[in-house]
Amino acid sequence: MGAFLSLAILIAMVILIIAIIKGDIGDVIAGIIVALIASGGVILIIAYGAFSWGYVATQFYDWFVLKYYPNLPHFTLLQIIGFNFLISTVIRIKDNSDIKDDYRINKTTRSISVFASPWLTLLLGYLFYSWFL
Repeated sequence: MGAFLSLAILIAMVILIIAIIKGDIGDVIAGIIVALIASGGVILIIAYGAFSWGYVATQFYDWFVLKYYPNLPHFTLLQIIGFNFLISTVIRIKDNSDIKDDYRINKTTRSISVFASPWLTLLLGYLFYSWFL
């Protein structure tokens, strides 16, 4: 999904540059609008991931850490989101470009997992919390 949005932004920028060279103000405005929409899509996906995983991390911290160590600092959702961003700048997930196409997860499954993973993780954490703790 990220590659698609990056491609959309690249196409919008090319349209914008061509419109500026040609000098057609209508095409320039259209290029700007397309670039803003594509950029907004990227920003929305990043924000969704940050808030959803931040919420999951907040719940896990409350369930599994603060329950046993109540004197530790209590973090807000925004603080945990910031911490997640900090960790993601230090720890990079390996690019799986060396995996053969036959063994890769298709793009539809990957797109669904981007949106469903935080909530499935939260569900499994809740089941563990309610059954074992």
